[in-house]
Amino acid sequence: MNIYKLKYTTKAAAEKDLKAKGVYVVTEEGLTYATGIHAVVELGKIVTTYGTYDEEGNQLTAPIYASGYHYDVMCEQDIDFGSNSIEVKNPKHGFLGHNYLKNGNYYYSTTSGINACLQSYKVYHR
Repeated sequence: MNIYKLKYTTKAAAEKDLKAKGVYVVTEEGLTYATGIHAVVELGKIVTTYGTYDEEGNQLTAPIYASGYHYDVMCEQDIDFGSNSIEVKNPKHGFLGHNYLKNGNYYYSTTSGINACLQSYKVYHR
């Protein structure tokens, strides 16, 4: 199983490349996964520093985002994503039961991913 961490300039650029690489297939119903693609996770913009908010939910400081628009892909086949394939030292997302292996090092995202979800929940579900 291959896990790819991908970074694009925009969502539109990502979707165009994912279609061109055969990750997504356009059908009458819309986009679907191609054969051998198990998951495509649209992470979007990743928060590197969370914003702060008062008790009423008013923003005090804006969040800071990493550059780019991010996706994770899990698939059976080897796909050359070129410069869009990135190495991540602190993943914000992981696939349960699958470790992200890059350059011989395992990276785990369970805690950071859960913390990110909890932080988002606190901000948007007051």
